[in-house]
Amino acid sequence: RRQRQMCIRDRAWMDAEGVVAKLEPNGDLVIQSSRNQLILEDRLPIPIQRNQRFEKKKKVESGWVLASDGEDRDGAYIGYNAKAINVGKNGTLKLQPQFMVRRALDGTTDSYILPGQSAGDPASSQPTRIGDLFGLLARLESTALGFKVDATADISTFDPSNFANGTRSWGNVSRELRLPWIGSTTARGFAAYRYRVWNGSLGEEDVYSAVGVSLEQAQTLPNWGRLSNQLYWRAGIGNFQADEFQSTNLTELWRGSFFASLNSQLPLWTGKPVTPVTDSSSRYTPTPIVPGLTLNTNTTVSLAYFGDGSRQNLISFSGGPTLTLGRLQRNVLDYTQLTITGGGTLRDGVSPFSFDRAVDLATVGIGLTQQIVGPLLLSGGIGLNVDASSEFFGDTVDSYVELRWQRRAYELAVYYSPYQQLGGIRVKLNDFNFRGTGVPFVPYNPMTMSTDPATLQRRGF
Repeated sequence: RRQRQMCIRDRAWMDAEGVVAKLEPNGDLVIQSSRNQLILEDRLPIPIQRNQRFEKKKKVESGWVLASDGEDRDGAYIGYNAKAINVGKNGTLKLQPQFMVRRALDGTTDSYILPGQSAGDPASSQPTRIGDLFGLLARLESTALGFKVDATADISTFDPSNFANGTRSWGNVSRELRLPWIGSTTARGFAAYRYRVWNGSLGEEDVYSAVGVSLEQAQTLPNWGRLSNQLYWRAGIGNFQADEFQSTNLTELWRGSFFASLNSQLPLWTGKPVTPVTDSSSRYTPTPIVPGLTLNTNTTVSLAYFGDGSRQNLISFSGGPTLTLGRLQRNVLDYTQLTITGGGTLRDGVSPFSFDRAVDLATVGIGLTQQIVGPLLLSGGIGLNVDASSEFFGDTVDSYVELRWQRRAYELAVYYSPYQQLGGIRVKLNDFNFRGTGVPFVPYNPMTMSTDPATLQRRGF
């Protein structure tokens, strides 16, 4: 049977055939169909997966992926999010087969070291073979004996001579614990192989292998007047094998660390909200925009001790204003958001590794989002090393640019990071006006499903 359901504020809807829906015990809604497509603006169809799980964030992903990865895939590639595979009673395996478009066109790859070279040597150009044209992104999520399992394999080639250097994998096993005096925390065991780390102006650094355990906690602290604060901390120990600083030699050391971060936000000026909410006030945004000026700060403490007796202890502070002008109601230049951030770090000792060596001890960053016309917005940002005594003075710490078509119900965006050489196309749905279960989806049972609006909102409906 054909269904047209899930209207998103009259701007986007899903057209499906052969619909079967099931409400799971955790409140997720699983919808299966023989054909499924997302219709934007009543005229733009986007094929999506035939099996959809609507969680609290209500995220819907298109089956096809067009993206760019200049480090591991030499540029543009195409992927497809295949139907999720059930593993056991509680596990899900998600697969994304990929085809390397840029490699097929160029006939060469610059992503891997030559066969027989050391793992720490730089990548070199070599002719592509048939296996270099295909890749796979796989993610396994499961629960067992009270533990949550999350593992990812990122394979950028299936050529036997490049497979070991074209595979990245990482995973963890975690469980919530309640400790005296501390409260709810997360205990985690982790492992990784060729894990990619972006370390400021040093660029991409690889952790060749890592295994360890950690304990972490995130909490929202009570407001201090108008000042809101969020605290996160993590303590861990592990064995790491990675490049020495500015060297291709691999070294293996135990690393014990503690990290704490305090994010604070203080509103300095807040405009009056639009009341009542009208179509004109929310044509281009899921929630009405309120102009204002906010001061954001971040304070971090990082302590790291290594098996060779070295250490790297850091105290960092960064902050700056975020200014929001306009309400995104008119058609031209009616929304501007500007963020300026400066930061400094005090360092005691240095890490022997490249992946966590602190070299950007003074930074400045600028981010800007600007409405151009109607729902078309341009967003971008850049961070720079401004430490005059550093050999990396003036180098880019991070950068990105995004061109976004933003409507009340959805967003279409093309993004790219010149610094990380990563980019792609994304589709985001902002909100579903789904008011609860019932025909034609799932038969309503008042004994098992609350009709209280607040309860339904918490469950994501």
